[in-house]
Amino acid sequence: MPAIAPPPQAGTSIELHADEQGHYRVEGKINGHPAIFLVDTGASSVVISRRFAQEAGIYHCTPGKRSETANGQVDVCTATGVPIVLGQFQFEDTEISIVPNMAVDALLGMSVLRRIEIRQANGVMHLTIR
Repeated sequence: MPAIAPPPQAGTSIELHADEQGHYRVEGKINGHPAIFLVDTGASSVVISRRFAQEAGIYHCTPGKRSETANGQVDVCTATGVPIVLGQFQFEDTEISIVPNMAVDALLGMSVLRRIEIRQANGVMHLTIR
């Protein structure tokens, strides 16, 4: 049985640097599956594609929502209780929106970001556990 890592202490921080387009990305895991998250403070939840959900072993979700995205309205299926890891940060009870298609692995939205202090200046973003 693998050892359970202790939760990060308040003040633990991840430093991200903006890419050429000014976007911030962070490596992590969704349901134990490696992912590159695009930080998106405009997304209300973590968002992944149906393909990525299947790769990560997320087969059950609740359909019936429509959501407005940058590419128009899409049908959304919601999965709850999905574990997410970002560096030393672990979130065990996360809501994830599953959409038909996306160009990136995952959007890191406010269902996780609201639990973290965010500071950004001069192309550097700090995500800190409160």
